[in-house]
Amino acid sequence: MKATILIGLVLVGHLACKETVQDRLTFEVVSIKPSPDPIPLISAGIMPRRGKIIDGARVDLAFVTMRSLVAMAYGVSDDAVLGPEWISSLRFDIAAKLPLGATTRDVPEMVRSLLRDRFRLAAHTEKRSKPAYLLEVATGGVKLAKSPVEVIPSASPFPNGTKGRTITYRGGGPGAWWTYSRFKDYMVYDAQSITMAEFARMLMAYVDLPIADKTGLAEPFQISELPVPGGPNFKQDQIRLAQAQSNSGVTQPVAPSGVSLERSLRSIGLKLTRAQAMFDQIIIDGVDKNPSEN
Repeated sequence: MKATILIGLVLVGHLACKETVQDRLTFEVVSIKPSPDPIPLISAGIMPRRGKIIDGARVDLAFVTMRSLVAMAYGVSDDAVLGPEWISSLRFDIAAKLPLGATTRDVPEMVRSLLRDRFRLAAHTEKRSKPAYLLEVATGGVKLAKSPVEVIPSASPFPNGTKGRTITYRGGGPGAWWTYSRFKDYMVYDAQSITMAEFARMLMAYVDLPIADKTGLAEPFQISELPVPGGPNFKQDQIRLAQAQSNSGVTQPVAPSGVSLERSLRSIGLKLTRAQAMFDQIIIDGVDKNPSEN
């Protein structure tokens, strides 16, 4: 009996501490609206506003599905989320403000809280083996500089100028940021204080299988001017462009970027190897279509 009481006290204390942390890791202000119908915009040759902007103060998610929200909350790819059919069709525009002291790495936890509180999300995780790419260190070792332990915050990722590049996507905050920039006729990726696990998730925008980080590297790195096939919504952009061309009667194929992902990875001492790997599969047990009020 004493042992049972002791375990109960420890468990209650643990849950109380956990709830305190969860209460802290929530957005201060959140606006959730259904995304506007994209068909009239696409028919008029206008691409609907979509994508993710995450900086040190706010999160702006446009034209995002419930599947993508759950994937973001749990740090998995969209295809690792299983649930009702509508999670891939209904789309939302979400604007949220980060609380004081929060960082961009707290965002997944806060998105989980948002889904739980406003959409009554209930989900569980299962481990499953599936075909994948393994992100590995190539022969000769990784060719990236480690991020300094103490990074001096800057209002701009490029305080000395962008060197003729046009930033099209950016995220993160002081000390830990990422950007996609248009340079000449291709896109380049820059990042400060990025882990290999985060980099593997970023690379999934360009391949047809999930990517597992098998580099064995835990420390954060800097990535500078890495040529990439496109921005963070590359696959979705290719699909939408093809659909828009089809709807307008245009039959020419989607133009390739001309950037070899394999060559870009090899330049920084990394490679992708196809294999089987274990991944988290997020199973949605229940979720509301319409968010509750604040």
